[in-house]
Amino acid sequence: MTTYEMNPSLREDILRAIEFNYNGIYKKGSYINDIECPSCEKKEAFTNHNNPWVIKCGRSNNCGETHHAKDLFKHLFESWTERYEPKTEAEKLKNPTAVADGYLKDGRGFDLINVRGWYTQEYFFKSDINEGSTTVRFPMPNGYWERVLDKPQRFGKQKARIVGSNKGLVWQAPIFSLKELSECDEIYITEGIFDAISWIHADKVAVSNLSSGNYPNLFLSNLLKQCPQGKRPTLVWAQDGDRAGSKAILKFVALAEKDGWTCRAAQPPAERNNYDWNDLHQLKRMGEKDIDLYLHLGDLLLAPNASEKALLMYTRQERREFWFTYDSRLYWFKLDMDAYDREVQSFEIPESGLTPAQREQALKRAGMVTCICNAIPMPLYFQSNYVTDESWYYFSIESQDGKITKQPF
Repeated sequence: MTTYEMNPSLREDILRAIEFNYNGIYKKGSYINDIECPSCEKKEAFTNHNNPWVIKCGRSNNCGETHHAKDLFKHLFESWTERYEPKTEAEKLKNPTAVADGYLKDGRGFDLINVRGWYTQEYFFKSDINEGSTTVRFPMPNGYWERVLDKPQRFGKQKARIVGSNKGLVWQAPIFSLKELSECDEIYITEGIFDAISWIHADKVAVSNLSSGNYPNLFLSNLLKQCPQGKRPTLVWAQDGDRAGSKAILKFVALAEKDGWTCRAAQPPAERNNYDWNDLHQLKRMGEKDIDLYLHLGDLLLAPNASEKALLMYTRQERREFWFTYDSRLYWFKLDMDAYDREVQSFEIPESGLTPAQREQALKRAGMVTCICNAIPMPLYFQSNYVTDESWYYFSIESQDGKITKQPF
């Protein structure tokens, strides 16, 4: 995330909330230390005193969790107009997007220098509840997309809305013309506009298809017309990390490859908080090493079979045995070292002299992949009855037909 100074009133509110909720803090230099970690509850977390966006646990080996202030203190990030609206008419005329600016800067972590002019500040009123809110609006080819800024829960599914048809189209930042996009090496395609802007902040070219149900066929058709002869950008499908997003990636990759596009995927890590790309941007987790991991997770999603997925996992972590999931099944991988040694010896050169292709061939032949369950069990919680001396472990069971059930064992 960028290092600009946050809004002074927001900063003071966050500092008070940290002190009230996570006792025993003190200022040392530029940092506040001895914060009680929201995850492990040990007083070893810290944050920047001038810009307390992220609280990070100092117990790297035992916890190391990071928490954004927006997630810890949601009530401080609900009424943007109240905090950012200019007090006089003259100030409003001077800065007509002040509230939207504050939201994008302090609520989404964007550098306004990068996004200025991409949006307007508008107002949405819902007559049936007789309430309204300031919005930030991004133009689309056939309409616009806008996000409600003040207590969006009041508007239910209308906290963000599309006016006009976006079917087959994408939102693209004004800095990218279709011609410029056609000459890129790769284009990241995200669900949300804020996710696309987060990738742009990470120096990637990104557009948004706005929905996991919207395959941007019209955009790709128009893009292809601009592509140099025999050269197309690689499409990196960076949809959300939930089930809908993953299913969309698999569907979109099949459609795009059928039309001659080269595709990759990027996936957020599967974590308790279910972070999206904008969350990861604000947590400062969109660096080169982070992106390398997200592309690896995308490669795992696109693996054509269980054996290929196991090989990708092994080459990254080099554990001889591990479990993994594929196509709603649970598998076990084991590398037979004797078999691997025989495969290496068959090349009649030392292992250090093997080419990547030869090493991959040896691993494929020596790696054993076994299906150990035709569903995916995930532990949920433990429950016990001390009166009857009974206890149960509850699991969610994902079957091959896509259904998820909860079962006690």
